[in-house]
Amino acid sequence: MCNPAKRSFFTTITNYRRSFEMLSRRLIRVKVLQLLYANRQSGESFSGNTEKELFFSLNKSYELFHYLFLLLVDIVHYAGLRMELGLQKNLPSEDELNPNRRFVENRVILMISDNKVFRKYIHENAISWDNHPELIRNLYKMILQSEGYQVHMNNPEDSFDNDKKLVKYILRQLFSTSEDLAQELEEKSIYWNDELEFIISLMIDTVEKVKSVSHTIQFPEPYDDSREDDFAKILLRKAIMNFDLYQEMLDPHIENWYIERLAMIDVLIMHLAIAEFTEFPSIPVKVTLNEYIEIARYYSTEKSGQFINGILDKVISRMKEEHKINKRGKGLIGEI
Repeated sequence: MCNPAKRSFFTTITNYRRSFEMLSRRLIRVKVLQLLYANRQSGESFSGNTEKELFFSLNKSYELFHYLFLLLVDIVHYAGLRMELGLQKNLPSEDELNPNRRFVENRVILMISDNKVFRKYIHENAISWDNHPELIRNLYKMILQSEGYQVHMNNPEDSFDNDKKLVKYILRQLFSTSEDLAQELEEKSIYWNDELEFIISLMIDTVEKVKSVSHTIQFPEPYDDSREDDFAKILLRKAIMNFDLYQEMLDPHIENWYIERLAMIDVLIMHLAIAEFTEFPSIPVKVTLNEYIEIARYYSTEKSGQFINGILDKVISRMKEEHKINKRGKGLIGEI
């Protein structure tokens, strides 16, 4: 009989892997969408260079993911240094003698800092904010003055969940709105233009999945997994090479719309969804549908998700009737 503790451990590890597979694949979907859009704009045919561009772009996104977590760690380190300097003054104030250490001892940020996968990636890729002390000072000042920070520091409940809330608040409300940070990232890489909001959403998902201090933050590895390589390559190839076929499948369901009035990005999102429906039998249809609706929220118009959902529902029904969707695997037979 299986030991319950072992079963719980392996279940946890499996769930982590599934969670980060979903995060990795969402990033792949976004990058393929960007390349597909560029391909349609340029009119170029598929080539090996397109695949190279895809994987280079994916790895730049991983780099940004780690850069931003490192920035958070460095801001906390800077806050700690300021506390130490305050204590070393000849006549420290009462606040300097008894500082509120809740921010510098944030459990989530300490878990990030101590994470072996994270530290290895930082070291091997020589990632650093050492040459940007002004940015760190400005962001720290921004955090200090924010309402969410004040609420957290004065909250009588000191808990792991509250530490998570502060980290998510800093990422969502402060990092995503900082003009200084946006400008710095734009100067570092053209691949990071307009990518900040989406990468921050992945970071928040990463933090959210850690349920207690006894768990480990799971940092995804760079793309050296052949399964993820195949997913990226096939999705890109099929979307480019089968463009006319997928458009024929969409046309009957958008006949009441003027195609020139549709956002091109909406059309391409639906193309990718159709490619995924047909080419990946182990991915549930509902997972694919939900993923592309979520992506539409970031990269298209306010009403795009509802529009895409309505059109794809019709496409799915037609594809099932024509036996063009064949899902295989545990629990997927007959899946809709």
